[in-house]
Amino acid sequence: MSAADPIVIVGSGHAGYTLARELRKLDEATPVHIVTRDDGSAYYKPNLSKALAMGKAPGELVQQPAEQAAEAVKATLHPHSTVESIDPEAHEIRFGGQTLRYASLVLATGAAPIRLQALGPDATSVNSLDDYRIFHDRLGENTEILIAGAGLIGCEFANDLAAARHRVSVIDLADWPLPALVPEAVGRALQQGLGNLGVDWHLGRSVRSVNRDGAGFAATLDDGRTVSAELVVSAVGLRPNTAL
Repeated sequence: MSAADPIVIVGSGHAGYTLARELRKLDEATPVHIVTRDDGSAYYKPNLSKALAMGKAPGELVQQPAEQAAEAVKATLHPHSTVESIDPEAHEIRFGGQTLRYASLVLATGAAPIRLQALGPDATSVNSLDDYRIFHDRLGENTEILIAGAGLIGCEFANDLAAARHRVSVIDLADWPLPALVPEAVGRALQQGLGNLGVDWHLGRSVRSVNRDGAGFAATLDDGRTVSAELVVSAVGLRPNTAL
C-alpha cells in the first residue's frame, strides 16, 4: 500500500455518492474509485415508488448520468462490476477480472429485497432503477397488480399504481397498513383513503402460494381464497447486503 493508492467505494447509491462528495470537501487529491453493479447513474431511490404520480418515465428519474455523477466527485467509475474477492491484509479488491490496491475500502452496498418462497420465482421487487425499468415496461393499461406487503413501500406503490388507474390488491399479515409506523386509527384512515382509489385489501392474511394462471398469476391465500393478478410485486422488506 502506498500514499497513491485510492479510496475504493463499493456501491453507487445515495450512501456511496454522498460519501464521495463529503470526501472531496476534505481532500481533492486522493484518487477515488467507485465500483458498482449498476450503471453508476445517480438517482433518488424513494422516487421509484411514486414515479407514475410524478409523470416520470424511468430515464427521467436519473438526476445525474453516470459519467457526470463520477466527474462531479472526481472519481473513477467501474460500472456493471461485481466484486469477486477482497484481501484485507494485502489491501486488494478484485472485480471484473482486475485487481485494485486500496488505501481505504468502504462498503456501501445497501440492502436487497427479502424474497418469500410462497410468492414464486416470478414475483417482482423494485429496489433499483434497473428493477423499475423492467417493472415499468411490464405495465400495460389497467394492469391487475398484487402487492405483498402493506409497509411504507407497499403502500406507496399501491397509491402510485391505483392513482394511475391500475387495479391493485394488497396482502399483509398485519391488521392495518403501516403497522410498524403508525397507530391503528391512522392506518385505518390510510386503508380507507387508498380503498377510495380502488385498492383492494387482504389484511390479516398471508400468501400460501402463487402459480401461473394463463398469462397471469393466481395467488392462494391462507384462508383458501384466490386473488388474480397480471403482476406480483414483493414489498415485504429489505435485508442488508453483508456478503462482502
